[in-house]
Parts: sequence; C-alpha cells; structure tokens
Amino acid sequence: IVSAPKPLFVENDELEKNEIKQVDWSAEGADVSVRRTVFRDGQVFFEDVFNTHYEPWQAVCEYGPDTNNPEKKAKDQGKCQ
Repeated sequence: IVSAPKPLFVENDELEKNEIKQVDWSAEGADVSVRRTVFRDGQVFFEDVFNTHYEPWQAVCEYGPDTNNPEKKAKDQGKCQ
C-alpha cells in the first residue's frame, strides 16, 4: 500500500472568501495480483495471473480568494484530510 500524497489546495475565483469545496478525494495506491485457476472435468484447464497497479492520488480542495489558511479551514470542516 502506498499512502496518498498530501492534499492540494487551489484558489477558485468563483467561491466566496472562506468557502472551501472538496472536488476530489484521496486514494491509496497498491499493487494487486489475482491468481485464477480454471478446472474442467476435475482437472486444471489453465491458470493465469492478473496484475494491476493502482496509483495513489491526492485530495483536492478549492477555496475562495482572500481565504486565510485554507488548510486549517478545510481541516476544521473535515475536508481534504
């Protein structure tokens, strides 16, 4: 498991001062392997493995112009954690 990067904060001119809007949510990354065995008539017909790589990504919060300390305001509102 790979931790998500720290949240990204972006100013949005369409929001009011001190308004915080979360527009994306973080997700951890991981490498996943799934092994499959297929049987036919009680015998192994074939086996294969599916590998998937999931990239971690960060939460994104937008904030209005002239907002002081948007990271703290977002935390107080439970956003972009």
